[in-house]
Amino acid sequence: MTSRELKIAIGGDMQTGKTCLVNRFIDNVFTDRYKMTVGADFTSKSLCIDGENIQLQIWDIAGQYRSNKSVTRNFFKDASGVIITFSLAGMDGSMNSLSEWRKMSLSVLDDDLPCVLVGTKSDLGTIDTRSIESVSEEHKFHKWYMTSAKDGTGVDEMFEDLSRLMVEHQKQKLEKIRNRKKLVMNLNDQGNKTKRFCQC
Repeated sequence: MTSRELKIAIGGDMQTGKTCLVNRFIDNVFTDRYKMTVGADFTSKSLCIDGENIQLQIWDIAGQYRSNKSVTRNFFKDASGVIITFSLAGMDGSMNSLSEWRKMSLSVLDDDLPCVLVGTKSDLGTIDTRSIESVSEEHKFHKWYMTSAKDGTGVDEMFEDLSRLMVEHQKQKLEKIRNRKKLVMNLNDQGNKTKRFCQC
């Protein structure tokens, strides 16, 4: 049975825990030793979502590339969904660049493509949910989550929810294409009928 392939692009500043988040989801492991991502990392995982086989292709870009627009544009290209991370352990710092990461994704992708805001390190941070909600609404994130790669809180739930959003988005997009094709065919049929019965 073939699987639906979905690309997830993960952006966010350095040391916001992007790689730890992915490692917890893929291998259910955690290490507190910091290892900077160089370039971009790629991993994959198979899921069964609502009876459908899903092959997730997860791309994690190094945080220092935020200022390199050509690199980030290529990174977000063809994504089925986006995750933007910030650290709950240092909200005043990493939250400041969220708007920039969101703008970069919107410069490449449609605004209705699923993009979620993910607070990491919930085991360390003081959680101000009102601030997170405000940022999420302001920058039109589809949902927001609080996660901890250390103890696993919210990680699987976030990836599974995003997978459902991506599948639904693809189905809706396909339905719109089909409806447009039907409309064009109907208009062509009406035009042909008008030509046949025109007596002028």
